[in-house]
Amino acid sequence: MDHLEFCNVLDTLGINVKANNLENEERIFDCSTDIFGTKVNKIIKQRNFILTSETNPDSNLLKMLLKKAIDLDEWKHSLYIDIVPDNYDLIKEIIQKKIIDRAIEIDELTAIYFQLQYEFSKDDSKEK
Repeated sequence: MDHLEFCNVLDTLGINVKANNLENEERIFDCSTDIFGTKVNKIIKQRNFILTSETNPDSNLLKMLLKKAIDLDEWKHSLYIDIVPDNYDLIKEIIQKKIIDRAIEIDELTAIYFQLQYEFSKDDSKEK
């Protein structure tokens, strides 16, 4: 789905997604992964959408970030999908689905939280 359609789906869920990247502010991603039982520490820094890494300066940092994103859940998409430009549309769809699924969960959790908060307020008013 294109970006505008994706944003509209989130909007219907009451979720507003925007980049938290402030100009010249650095964001750090921990892309540590287990490779055949070995812990590999990969720190990727992002500033103004430029990726750098002191721990893996010669690596494809975008590939590492995309792998992190599509493998966030139990299903490891990167085992079945090559992270190459030809697959970026599919990877984008996978990431969009993950965001939408989490937005639905956030919506449900928020409703449940406010229901619980209402129950607390009922109990408080009974005590008075």
